Amino acid sequence: MANLIDWFSPADIVALPDGVSVGDVLLISPPLLADSLRITAPDGRVTELAAEGETLAYTGTDQLGLYRLEILKTGEVTQAQHFAVNLFATGESDITPRPQADLQLGGGLATAEADEQLGLQEFWTLLAAAALLLLAIEWWVYHRRLQAPTLLRAAPRFPWGRLRSSSA
Repeated sequence: MANLIDWFSPADIVALPDGVSVGDVLLISPPLLADSLRITAPDGRVTELAAEGETLAYTGTDQLGLYRLEILKTGEVTQAQHFAVNLFATGESDITPRPQADLQLGGGLATAEADEQLGLQEFWTLLAAAALLLLAIEWWVYHRRLQAPTLLRAAPRFPWGRLRSSSA
C-alpha cells in the first residue's frame, strides 16, 4: 500500500522542513532526467538553473510570496511545485518554558522577582449569582400568579368573567 501511495503521489522536488524564510538557502534535488530548472519569483523574475549534480542550492529567496519551481526536460515542463517564502519563525510558536538565563528583554537579562505578583480579581461569579437570583425571583413571581385562588379573593365562575344581568 505504501508503494502505491508513493507511486501515485511522487515526492516533492523541494523538501521543505518547516517553511522557508527570507534569505534562506533552498536545497533542490532535481530528478535524474531533468535538463534544467526554472524558478519564478513572486514579482515575475525568472531564474533558470542547469540540473547538474544531485543537489542544487538556490539563494534567490529574497522576496516574500509564492514561488513556482518547474522541472524542464527538453524545453518542456514535466513537473511543477509551488513553495512559499514568509516571515514565519518556528520559534515564535514554541511555548515550552525556557531557562531564566535565556530570557532577554531589550538586550539585557530579565530577572524574576518572586515577591511581586500581579493578581486580577474576577467578578464573573458575582454577576452570575446576581443573574441567577434575578431569574429565581422572576420564576417565583410567574408561578405565584398561576396558583389556585385563595379564600380572600373571589374567583369568577366562568373563564370569561362574571355574567351581568340584563335587567339594568
